[in-house]
Amino acid sequence: YCYDSGQKEICINPYHYRRIESDGVLPPVLVPRYSELPPPSIPPGIRRMQAMEASGPSMPQNVEIAGLFKTVMKQIHSNVREEF
Repeated sequence: YCYDSGQKEICINPYHYRRIESDGVLPPVLVPRYSELPPPSIPPGIRRMQAMEASGPSMPQNVEIAGLFKTVMKQIHSNVREEF
């Protein structure tokens, strides 16, 4: 059933509906060409955070879990031997 029929169930198959023709023209979108520097009223702490973010990614490299797990298990095993 179509949405306008007021039924509980509706059909979402696009082939069961007539297409509404449109011009296909989207409204213009304004995109700035140059970014502006932050105004001087921004607190220094926030300016430092922005500078850190702009300096590049600070995330560590991915670690292979299997290798990390083996290393941790060796350390635990060697600590257990030392206790006995």
